[in-house]
This record gives sequence, structure tokens and C-alpha cells, in this order.
Amino acid sequence: MGGKCECGGRIVLNSSDELVCRACGLVISPVHYVPPLIPFKAEPRNSPRVLQHGAIIPTPYGSTCSTTSVGSLYDAKSKPLDTVKRLIFSRLSRLHRLHSFSKSTATSLRALYTLRRVCSLLGVSEATYTHASYLVMKMLRSGMKADLTSYAIVGACIIIASRRFDPLKPVTVRSVTRLMRQLGHKSVSKNSVLRSLFLIRRLTGIIQVARPENYLSFICSKVAGLSSVRAELKLIGVKPEEYMQRLLSVSKLVLSRIPPTRRGGRDPFVLSASAVYAADRLLAVKANRAPLLTQSLLGQQLGIAVYTLRDHFTMLVKPVLHQMGKE
Repeated sequence: MGGKCECGGRIVLNSSDELVCRACGLVISPVHYVPPLIPFKAEPRNSPRVLQHGAIIPTPYGSTCSTTSVGSLYDAKSKPLDTVKRLIFSRLSRLHRLHSFSKSTATSLRALYTLRRVCSLLGVSEATYTHASYLVMKMLRSGMKADLTSYAIVGACIIIASRRFDPLKPVTVRSVTRLMRQLGHKSVSKNSVLRSLFLIRRLTGIIQVARPENYLSFICSKVAGLSSVRAELKLIGVKPEEYMQRLLSVSKLVLSRIPPTRRGGRDPFVLSASAVYAADRLLAVKANRAPLLTQSLLGQQLGIAVYTLRDHFTMLVKPVLHQMGKE
């Protein structure tokens, strides 16, 4: 390049576009070459488009055009597009950015985005999310949606997956419906989620019976973690873990006394909560103390209406409670 290094060697340009010394190998400075600007003959010399040049950009859909100025478009051969084609290209480009997928794909994507958000808020495991995603895509591709929305199908798939992979923390229809309505999906209701459950059963053959015993561990752990319950346990000298184990064992005993023929048509989650309430009363009688739980406290913590909890307790659990009290 005509210069000399400090050692007296000659400075040359290597294959990496760097000025280096041939004798000692010292890199003097990199050189960046600017591609030549090709003026278009159709434009006057004083036009701002004279200093523009086109370049071919390979894409998965073929070569496209590029430009150094906003609003000026060129094809792969660096030829400017006419006014009509430029307007058409701009309009299609805008529509492509707004609607980059078909209607069916958009429905699937919105359903999967909602599924991911609901699973994150519910705190379910990754296995539950993966299985629920598989069920959602299978239902949407089958076309057997009837008049159900994709969001109701998402809620039903989360319930099915949680019963299989999260048995200690099952998701109820009530909790899914309430959460999805809070997210703005007002079309989701308990009836639509239940209908989606029957539709998934018809398509996949998955038959899952929600048993009250599946909710006992979740309810007992939530009850033992209440601040008011912990304060009362501290006064009577009982550890929360010990109280939880006793409550769980007595609750299972109460449910075992209720025959399956009498459980029909009842909400298994509410029935499980009423069994926990009855177990707390039995433990209080044996320890000669006041019960730690009330129906209003239990219903408030579990999101159950008090009259619903009272109805399940009076019709199903209370006769069993009297029978066990006599024993």
C-alpha cells in the first residue's frame, strides 16, 4: 500500500482487508471498502435517487429488493419499480405484517398463547402444559368444535392434563373458568368447559372420573397454611404438619363412608371441602376444643359459595358425621 512499518517492513493488504506488515505481521488498521454507487441513467444528476443502489437479498421465498431510501423500491436487478407496482407492494407489505398467518393458524396461535398464560398463572407443571398443548392442537385440527370456542377447549384440556400429571394439585372447572374470565374471555363458562370435556372424551377416548379424594391433599395443605389456623394451632400446642396429617386421614375416612350412589350429580371439589370441614369438627370433639374452620372461612379460601358448601355438608356429610360421632 506504499507505507512502511516501524520495523522497516512493507505494509500490504491481506485477504481479510487489513493493513499488515509483511515482515513482523503487525496489523496496522482494517480497511472497509464502500461498494460503488451506481447512478441510474433515467434520473437527473441532481436527483436524490442518484446516490442509491440496489442489492439482492436472498430470502426463503426467493430474492427480494432493497434500497437505501425509504419509499423507493427496486427489483432484484436494481431497476426501480413504477408507481403502480410500488403502491401495490407497499399495500401488500403492510397487510402481510398485519396478517402474517391464515385464519386457522391465528386461532391456533391465540389458543396456545392463552394456554401458556393460564398454565403459568395456575402454576402447573411443564408436563401438564405439554400434554394440554397436544390436546388443544388435536381438537382444533379435528374440526369437532361444534359451537364451542377455542378458549373453552383450552380450559378443558388444562383440566384433563392436570388430572393426569398434577394429581396433588388438580385444577377445577371453577378455577379455570374464573381465571379465563378475568383474562377477558367472557365467553368461557362452566357449561362450555364441561361440554368441551365431553367432546374431548368423544374424540380421544380419555375418560377421567373426578374423585373427591383427589382434592383432599390440596385442600388440607391450604387449610394448614392459613394464618388464623396456624395461630390457633400455636395456642393449643399442635404443629401444622401434624394437624394436616390428622385432617387428611379423617377426611379420607369420612369420604369412604359416603357410597358412590349418593355422590352422583355432586361437585367432587365441594364434596371434598365439606369432608375436610367435617373432619375438623371431629378432631375438635376428640380434643375437646372449638373447631378451627368455619364454612365461611373455608368457602372464602377455596372460592366456594357458602350455601353450596352447606348444602353438600347437610345432605351428604352430616349423616356420616353423626354416625361417626356415635362410634
